Amino acid sequence: MKFDDLLELGDIVDIRYPAKGFIVIKPYGMLAIKNLYRLFERELEIDGHEPVHFPAVIPERNLRLEEEHFKGFEGEVFWITRAGLNELEERYVLRPTSETAIYPMYALWIKSYRDLPVKYYLSGTVWRYETKSTRPLIRGREFLWIETHDAFRNESEARSQISRDLEISKRVIRDRLKLDFIMVKRPSWDRFAGAVDTYAVDTLLPDGKVLQIATTHYLGENFARVFNVKYMDDTETERYVHQTCFGIGINRILAATIYNHADETGLRLPSSIAPYQAVIVPIHPVSDMYVDRVTEIYSKYRLKVDRREGITPGNKFYYWDKRGVPIKIIVGKREEENSTITISTRSGIKETIPLGEDLDKYFEYYDDNIKQTLKIYDAKDLEDLKKILDAGGIARAPFCSVEKEGEECYRVIKERFKAEIRGVRIDVDEKPEGKCIVSGRKAEYVVYIAKQY
Repeated sequence: MKFDDLLELGDIVDIRYPAKGFIVIKPYGMLAIKNLYRLFERELEIDGHEPVHFPAVIPERNLRLEEEHFKGFEGEVFWITRAGLNELEERYVLRPTSETAIYPMYALWIKSYRDLPVKYYLSGTVWRYETKSTRPLIRGREFLWIETHDAFRNESEARSQISRDLEISKRVIRDRLKLDFIMVKRPSWDRFAGAVDTYAVDTLLPDGKVLQIATTHYLGENFARVFNVKYMDDTETERYVHQTCFGIGINRILAATIYNHADETGLRLPSSIAPYQAVIVPIHPVSDMYVDRVTEIYSKYRLKVDRREGITPGNKFYYWDKRGVPIKIIVGKREEENSTITISTRSGIKETIPLGEDLDKYFEYYDDNIKQTLKIYDAKDLEDLKKILDAGGIARAPFCSVEKEGEECYRVIKERFKAEIRGVRIDVDEKPEGKCIVSGRKAEYVVYIAKQY
């Protein structure tokens, strides 16, 4: 089923807002997003992060301080030049990301090694003037995300945080959302502007394109030197902090979850983010008292009781199936007489069980049933690569270099196949064999290649 059709079936968004690249997220979509936020924020707080709020506007002078960062974002920002009828003396931008908003404040807050580490996260909205074709939740000019901004005494501590960021991605995206992905170190030509290294989480959508859904960056001392973020160590020597930032694309993660798990009926949302984990459908003439009792007994789950009149049970079942509710709880006169409930899962199980029996095993089975597995294939030459990309897969191939000297080979792939070098896997240990798929030189890396959004 097409992605846009799924959004309509699930009543997730309305794309008719009269500004290109901006959408309305409807209640059902926002309930899923709130659950997504809870999953990530809980993991971040377990890891020692604390929440902060920063203004949505950034002074132009802040943005310009880090030259590489400014060049990377100058063409993507929304500029604020007037307030009321007055021209502003200094221009502002709506934040495209928050490094240049947050780090001037870190320079005021961090003075001693005793102040470190600093681990804050910001849940909110960012704006980018996207000039490519926009698509709801996947590519837009306004999107929801979480970004962490951490400061440490040295590189070792900072890189350790990078590993923890990636583990958080695994625990939420793979374990709770049942999405498969690759974790890659981006090539030098595709790093975040101002970063030393960029690491990304890429998943594959049913249309054969990969979608970047999270990134984490080792910034080194680059931003600390620009914004003068220093600390005094225990020998009374002044040093620059080492920094990391972690961006979690809430909109994109929801999009990937909806698109990858759907079937011909509609959505199949993981129980971890489904707005309603179970919907109770009363069948006349069951008593309201029994329905209320069932609701109370299963109140540890996110429940909805469908008491709508004039709609047949079958139509109710279809309504909730297309919205991706994991379990329907059916209660009729027979269930009331026998103190039972009948459960019908979105994955096809239908059983009558005693009232009060735990539903956890059914949610677990349902979630495992929708789990995604990536299509990754080996490409030994450009002919193989074309076949894999045309079939909507990810290619694994030997490559000469992911540093500057490999960029010419990358250009060949981009121009000939409209594909991207995603990077080198960091979650598996791979040794290259043979020659570079493009140049014929000795291969130094195993890279992953795919078409992208």
